Amino acid sequence: MRVRSVTWLLPLLALCLGGDRSAVAAPPPPPEPLSPAVQQKLAELPVAMTRKAAPLRAQLEVKQGELRLLWMATQPDRKAIMKKLAELSAAHDKLVEAQVDLDLAVLKLLTPAQRAMMAPPPGPPQPPPPGAGPCGPGGAPGMMPPPPLF
Repeated sequence: MRVRSVTWLLPLLALCLGGDRSAVAAPPPPPEPLSPAVQQKLAELPVAMTRKAAPLRAQLEVKQGELRLLWMATQPDRKAIMKKLAELSAAHDKLVEAQVDLDLAVLKLLTPAQRAMMAPPPGPPQPPPPGAGPCGPGGAPGMMPPPPLF
């Protein structure tokens, strides 16, 4: 009985000692179930995206191979390389548009509550805070940046 009476104190003690507040927070509500029709549409969307993206990916690979050949020439032509890079960028942009269309189609099928449970959309990667390395702030001695030269 004593153990049970103390367990409610542990999250409060952790909070008082500067611990994580998630131990005291209310649990999230259960997810809203998807209807069978929505489940079927969600299963069909990636298949359609794959069909749409397959020729774009093949086109991208061909253009990358052509670019490699341009660079391997004895005298690489700058204009030809820049033109091929522009074509590569255009093909990549089409692929990105197809992914955005898929993401928007998925969001259109979900309710606001289901959208809220999803992870936020990926944004640009955030740089680590200054001094934070793989071993935490400061890192291990072998992980420290070299001292400034002047």
